[in-house]
Amino acid sequence: MNLSYINITKHYKHFKEAKATYLSAFPKHERLPFCIARFIAYRKGVSFKAIEIDNRFVGLIYLLEDKKSVYLLYFAIKENERNKSYGSNILDDLLNQYANKEFYLSIEIPNEIEPMTIRRFNFYKRHGLISAEAYLHENITYLLLTNRNIDNFDNINSLLKKSFFFKYRPYVDANK
Repeated sequence: MNLSYINITKHYKHFKEAKATYLSAFPKHERLPFCIARFIAYRKGVSFKAIEIDNRFVGLIYLLEDKKSVYLLYFAIKENERNKSYGSNILDDLLNQYANKEFYLSIEIPNEIEPMTIRRFNFYKRHGLISAEAYLHENITYLLLTNRNIDNFDNINSLLKKSFFFKYRPYVDANK
């Protein structure tokens, strides 16, 4: 299996598939407008990448990174490519690439009313991620997961602050 990460630009050969995956994978209230996400990705430390396996588009990631931390803002597998272990292989690859950094992602707070939230939490837990005992706040509140025990949230908050501008200002703290 040949795994590649390619910048999503308007010249990317699977641009339409990448955009369709982004728009269908995340509810409107949980995502940046696609054009703004692409624009922000030109900043240092921000990556909006298509994932190809054997030259076939299978998904995308959106990463924020600095010297100490990495935040996986968006991670999606194309709908007809799900349940083929691609998500597991990609997540393991990312965790391996960034093993020397604090690695973060956020998910909906697991609850029994929405079983997918529990399934998603268990998926990340199987890959070694743990609850940071903290929450990411934007227009809704998410549970923050990480690859190690974290004493404070200065690194992730600094990364979020540097990566975004204008009205979008997510932040992390221990309060729900």
